[in-house]
Amino acid sequence: MKVLAAWSLWPTAPASPGADFCAQDLAPLEERFVPQRPRRVGRHARLALIGASACVSMSPDGIPGSRTGIYLGSGIGNGAEEGLVAEQVIGLTSGLAQGPASPVHFANSVSNSATFYAARVTGARGPNMVVSQEETSFEGALMMADLALRTGEVDRALVGGVDEYLPDREGLVLRIGMPGNTVLGEGSGWLLVGRDEHETSGEILETILLAGESRGGHGPGAAFDVIAANVARLRCAGEPVTIFPGLRVDAIASALLASRIPGAKVTPYLDRCGVFETASALAIAEVYGPGALPGLYLHVTLCRLGVAAVLFRRNPAYVMEQPACG
Repeated sequence: MKVLAAWSLWPTAPASPGADFCAQDLAPLEERFVPQRPRRVGRHARLALIGASACVSMSPDGIPGSRTGIYLGSGIGNGAEEGLVAEQVIGLTSGLAQGPASPVHFANSVSNSATFYAARVTGARGPNMVVSQEETSFEGALMMADLALRTGEVDRALVGGVDEYLPDREGLVLRIGMPGNTVLGEGSGWLLVGRDEHETSGEILETILLAGESRGGHGPGAAFDVIAANVARLRCAGEPVTIFPGLRVDAIASALLASRIPGAKVTPYLDRCGVFETASALAIAEVYGPGALPGLYLHVTLCRLGVAAVLFRRNPAYVMEQPACG
């Protein structure tokens, strides 16, 4: 998969040490990228609309609408809208509320409402899909987009990772199985990818999901060996490697992985955006933004079923100058 454009929304700095991260005021971004935003959409859809529209705007050639699909990964989806509908229905059945659930909230609670709106705004009229696989939701969306590109179903794919911060902090922490003092966050990260030979800023090389290394089970050593072997196979001579440690990849696990990849540098990022299930989308999209250095990049997450890794490269020009690629 070739990366044609990228955009990511990083939350503003926390108001106080240890505070959770929430994205900045969305109105200025909507005015810039989504001047005709659909009315009465929830925050999750707003985050998706801004990200998808901004990513398309970064592509000088735009998108071929009928040949562009949207693949959105989201761990919790539009949970706020679903919660409102549930409260209204429960209130109605218990006699505490009058009338049925709001049709606006009900419509926005549908799992693919965000991608429906994104398709309307961007003009992407190809396949439209939401992937929800907990901490590997963005990785799953990448794999679905790659399959669609390989089979010729689409020529372009907008691949996003979006999760919103919900007021039910305790529920969020329990859902992802992290300590109670974990700094949570939210964000929207997007890639426009294709399978053609247009000049690009990089490529997604592999998305690897390795089962059998579950939470609380054996260490990830065997999976890290497999990942390191793939890095060695695809690495160019002298090419720098940067590791992004995702969810549950602490300093010890990061060092363990780095020890298997000579010269690899570990760059933490969750302290900038907080913990949420599709944070990997922000880290990966940022590599294709301005200022990122050439090289091979690796994002790794320890998830419920095992280890998820995405191996990607910035600047194909660097690769072409290195004849000793694996």
